[in-house]
Amino acid sequence: MKAWSSEWFEELYLKNYDRLRDSAYRSLGEWMLADELVQETFLVLLSRKQELEKKQHPNIDGWLVITLRN
Repeated sequence: MKAWSSEWFEELYLKNYDRLRDSAYRSLGEWMLADELVQETFLVLLSRKQELEKKQHPNIDGWLVITLRN
């Protein structure tokens, strides 16, 4: 599967969503806010797509965790 394809993004989203949402919920104590933050994290990923793709980031899953925390 080609990196940065819609299939790649969907797989990345499905693989990480629950883990990221649970992490956000543990910090915030609100499911709706946790959901919103995870959505925003993936929007940041899409907005920085060219930069991350160019650098061939070695750990997108880790990048998502750090972005969520920030």
